[in-house]
Amino acid sequence: MFWRSHVAEKAALLYLVVSAAWIVFSDQLVELFFPEDSAALQTGKGIFFVLVMTAGIYLLLRLLVRRRTALEERYAAETIAGQLMDDVLAERELRSMLADLSARLCRTYQLEDIWILQPREDGSLPVIAEGTGKARDLPVDPEPDLTDFVQKALRQGQPVFANAKSSSSRLLHVLPARLSTSKAGSPGLSAAFPLMAGETAVGVLVCFEQDAGQQARRLSEIFEDVARSIAVAWQANEQDRQLLLQDKALSEVANAILIADSAGAILWVNRAFERITGFTRAEVVGQPMHQLRANDSDGQFQERFWRTVLSGKAFKGELLHRHKDGTLISVYQTITPIHAASGSITHLIAIQEDITARKQAEERLMHLARHDLLTGLPNRAAFNEHVDELASSSRANGHSFAVLLLDIAQLGRVNENWGHETGDKVLIETARRLQDNLKVGSFLARYGNDEFVIVHPYETGLNVPMKLAQDLLDAISPVYTFPEAAIHCEASIGIALFPQDARQTGQLLRNAELALRRAEQERGLSYCFFSAEIDAGLRHRTQLREELYSALDRDELQLLYQPQLHLERGEIIGAEALLRWRHPLRGLLAPGAFLDVAEESELIQKIGRRVIEKALQQGAQWEREGRQLRVAINLSFAQFSNPELVDDIEQELRQCGLSPYLLELELTESMLAKDMEQAATMLERLHALGLSIAVDDFGTGYSSLSYLYQYRVDRLKIDRSFVRGIGQDETSSAIAEAVIALGHTLGMKVIAEGVENEAQLHYLNRLGCDEAQGFLISPPLPPGDFTQAALQQFSAPPRQAGMS
Repeated sequence: MFWRSHVAEKAALLYLVVSAAWIVFSDQLVELFFPEDSAALQTGKGIFFVLVMTAGIYLLLRLLVRRRTALEERYAAETIAGQLMDDVLAERELRSMLADLSARLCRTYQLEDIWILQPREDGSLPVIAEGTGKARDLPVDPEPDLTDFVQKALRQGQPVFANAKSSSSRLLHVLPARLSTSKAGSPGLSAAFPLMAGETAVGVLVCFEQDAGQQARRLSEIFEDVARSIAVAWQANEQDRQLLLQDKALSEVANAILIADSAGAILWVNRAFERITGFTRAEVVGQPMHQLRANDSDGQFQERFWRTVLSGKAFKGELLHRHKDGTLISVYQTITPIHAASGSITHLIAIQEDITARKQAEERLMHLARHDLLTGLPNRAAFNEHVDELASSSRANGHSFAVLLLDIAQLGRVNENWGHETGDKVLIETARRLQDNLKVGSFLARYGNDEFVIVHPYETGLNVPMKLAQDLLDAISPVYTFPEAAIHCEASIGIALFPQDARQTGQLLRNAELALRRAEQERGLSYCFFSAEIDAGLRHRTQLREELYSALDRDELQLLYQPQLHLERGEIIGAEALLRWRHPLRGLLAPGAFLDVAEESELIQKIGRRVIEKALQQGAQWEREGRQLRVAINLSFAQFSNPELVDDIEQELRQCGLSPYLLELELTESMLAKDMEQAATMLERLHALGLSIAVDDFGTGYSSLSYLYQYRVDRLKIDRSFVRGIGQDETSSAIAEAVIALGHTLGMKVIAEGVENEAQLHYLNRLGCDEAQGFLISPPLPPGDFTQAALQQFSAPPRQAGMS
C-alpha cells in the first residue's frame, strides 16, 4: 500500500537513500578498485551521479505528468458524463444533449469532430448529433466505407479503429451529396464506439481526427465509458420520454382514471376525474372510493364489488356518482386489481367513462318513444304496457278497472276550417282538461289522432266509471277559445270493463272501440258501455263486409230501374237506378241491409263506381235503341266528397257514349249542407259535364233555402214520407204543396217518390207536380222488363186551374 500512494514522499525518500548510499559507498569502491586514480575519478563520479539522477527525475516527472493527464482526462470524461445525466434529469431533448456532449468531447480531447449515429430498421444511419461540423469536409476515398465501418462496430458490439495509413473515408447513406468535395487538412475517420444498452446498440459514437486512430485508440477506455454513459442516458431519456408520454396520456385521456390501494383508498386521479367529478386531486386522495357513489351505503353493491375484485377479476358496471355541486352523473366503470409477484392485490385501477349525456339521450329517446310529442301524454305503446301490467296485477288481486276510449268528433272539421295548427291547439287543450279531471289512480294516454284513452281502477258497480265519463265529457263541452276562433267540440266515450267484458287487454281495447262506435252512431248518446249485443252486431258487420268483397268479385250487385212518369204527358221519361244485392243465401237485399257497412270502408267507392258504370252503360244502350230515357243515380256522401268523381263520370260517359243530359245525379240535403263551399265547387264541375242534379228526400233533412239559392239544382224530389200522407194528413199535403210551389218558383222540376195509389197520383197532378215514381206506376224492374213498362202510356186526371 505504501508504494501505491504518497508519490512525492516516496520519490524524496528514494533520492535520499540513493544519494546517501552513493556518497558512502562510492568513495570506498573507488579507493578499493582504483587507488592510484581516485582523485581523477571523483569528478567523473559526480558527473555520473548527476546524469543518472537527472534521467531518473525526468522519467519520474514524465510518469507523473502522464498519470496526471490520464486523471484529468478521466475526470473530464466523468464530468461530461455527469453533465449528460443532469441533462437527462432536466428532461432536455435528446438531440440537443448529444450535440452538447459531442462538442465538449471534441474540445476536451482535441478531436476534429464527433458524430453520433442512430441505426434505423431500414439500415440507414442518420446523424443525430455532431461536435464541430468539420467532418462534413471529409474527402471521398474508397476505403474504408463509413457504413461498413459503423456496421462492423454494431455487429461486434466493440470499438473499431481506423487504419492509421488511411485518414479518409467516404460516407455512404449518411452524408448528403454536397459533402463529397475534398479539402486539404480535413479530418479523417478515427474510431467507432457502439453505444450498448445491455445487448442492444442504441447508437454509434464516431470520432474524427487528423492522425486516424491515435487519440481515440489511446483514450479507448475513456471513450468506452463515455459510450456506455451515452447509452445509459439515451435509454433513460427514452424511458423518461415514454413515462412522460404515459403520464401525459393518463392525465389527458378523456376517461377518468384513479389508482387506489388494496383497501380502496384513493392514491391518484387524473385531470379527467377532476373535470368529471368536480373534485380536485387533493380533495379525494386518501378517501375511500365508494364515497363518490350517490348511494355509498348500498351494502349489496359493496359486497358484490369486493367479491369480484378479490377473486382477481375486473369489476364492470354502471354507477351513479354525485358531482361536487350535488348533481348526479352516470359513469361506466371498470376496476381492475393489480397483483404483486406473490399474487396478492396491491392496487386497484379504476377507469370511468362519463355516460351522463348518453344516458340522458337514451332517456329522452325512451320518453319520445313512449310519449306523444304534441300533448306530452303517454302514447299507445306506453298505454299498452301500463294496461298489461294493470291487468296482470288485477288478475292476481281480483281487482277491476275500466278502459274509457274518448274521441273528439269535430277535429277533422277544425283542421279543414282553421288549419292543423288550430287542430293541434284543440288536442293540447283537450289533454289539459282531461288531466285536470282525472281521478286518483287514473292513467291518461293519447291513443290515436283524435282519441284519448283513460284507465281507471274501481271496486264494484258502474257508478265510478259512469261518473268519470260524465266528468270528462263536461270538461270538454266548454267552448275552446283561441285568438283565431271559438270552437265547440263534442266527444263520445266507449267503456269496457275488466274482467267483465274481457280478461285479455287486446280484447278489452277492442270492446272499448266497439262501444265508442256505438256511442258515435247513436244521437244523444255521449258514452256507451260495451255489451254482448254490440259484439254480435260487429261480428255481423264484419262478416257482411267480407261477403261484399266477394259479391263484387262474383258480380252479385245488380241494378233495378224504377220508371219515372211525366204526369202531364203520361209517359215514362226516365228511371232511377236502384242497387240490389242478390245474396246467394239471403236472396235479394235492399241497400239498407249493406250500404252502411260499405260506407265504413273503401267498399263504398268501389260499389259506387260499379253502379255508375252499369247505369251509364244501360242508359247508353237505351239511347242507341232510340229511347231518350233519363237515368238517375243516387250518390253517397263518400262519393260526392271524392275529388275523382267528376273525372270518373266524364271517362265513363266518353267510354259508353251516353249523352250527358240523360244522366241525373241524386244528392241529399245533408250532403249539400255539410260543406257548402266544397259542394258548390263540385256541383259546378258536374254541371259542366252537361248532366242534371236532383235533391233527394227534400224536406227531411237540412232544409234551407240558402243552398237552393246558391246551388244550381235541376229537380226537387218530394220524400215518400210526405207522399204517404197526402189526402189523409193536412201537414203532409201542405208540405207537398209548398215544395212543389217552391220548386216551380226557383225554376226547378219537382218529382214525387213513393206514389202507391191513384188518390196520391191524382192529388199530385192537381198540385202541378211534374213527375212521379212509385209502385203504383211500377216497382223496380230488371233492364229487360223495364223496356215493356216504358212503352205503356199512363193517363192522369186533368189539372185544375190555379193549382199549377
